Amino acid sequence: MSLDLGTMALGFVGDNALALHLGRSGILLFVILITIVGGRIIPLFTRNATQSNRIRSVKPLEIAVLAASLVSALLYLSHYFLTDNATINAVLAATLVTAGLLHGLRLSMWDSAATLSNAMLWSMHLSYLMMAAGLIVLGLSYWIAELLFADALHLIAIGAMGGMILTVMTRVSLGHTGRPIQAGWAMACAFLLVAVAALIRALMPALGWVHDAWNLSAVLWVVAFGLFVMRLAPILTRPRH
Repeated sequence: MSLDLGTMALGFVGDNALALHLGRSGILLFVILITIVGGRIIPLFTRNATQSNRIRSVKPLEIAVLAASLVSALLYLSHYFLTDNATINAVLAATLVTAGLLHGLRLSMWDSAATLSNAMLWSMHLSYLMMAAGLIVLGLSYWIAELLFADALHLIAIGAMGGMILTVMTRVSLGHTGRPIQAGWAMACAFLLVAVAALIRALMPALGWVHDAWNLSAVLWVVAFGLFVMRLAPILTRPRH
């Protein structure tokens, strides 16, 4: 919250470049939050719902994932203020790619295949995958001119953050009102639409379809959260079961 307020204040006084940098840094700070919270609830919910015995946690990997997420976020936050940008950018790119690969490896230990019949589960796995992919593409954007950092960041901002928020809001709304924690067709579609919106916004601009990507991604986002309102508003305005 303090970072958001600082970003707004800088925008008001005219330091737009720094405001933009802090805003992007805030998204990478959310990666740390998802790393910690998602790392607890995703395997827990998956194990409880599927009774899978293939979910594993390797302590060195858990430490490495968190460390890489922290270092990449701090490097990105600080590189704006440093002069040797070429060296810092090379290190930052490698760190982001490494963090993404580590998150992908972590996700592979949570038996995602067992969740395919349960949208309340695969949506969280998909959001986490978006985060891992987003970190990798962010790193690659320093080496591949067609990939812009600002576009790639939407894999995390839309796909990971938006997807995880939508799923957890749905789960909490159902569970805390005494309903079965089942997504139904509407929310399953909503989860998919958020992921597609992220892919379109992040990757289509590299093909030259910049404004089309913005508009289509925005429409899919609105439809996805509109489905949430359609599905959950009647539940949240009625007495608990």
